[in-house]
Amino acid sequence: MTCAVFLRFDKNFDFYERKTYSLLDLLGDIGGLTEALVFIATILVISMAKQFMLSHIMSEVFYVSKP
Repeated sequence: MTCAVFLRFDKNFDFYERKTYSLLDLLGDIGGLTEALVFIATILVISMAKQFMLSHIMSEVFYVSKP
């Protein structure tokens, strides 16, 4: 009869796991990227639309005659 005793003095455990990168993971990463790009494009379009609107309002309010 054999007996084995294992002593471990540190309380930290290291777990290693191997996970395959699936097609759904790839599509999820691409979806996150497109969502970020849509957000950046929305910010740019809103700022440009605001500038165009203010420019149009100012041209309607202030009449400038050309010589």
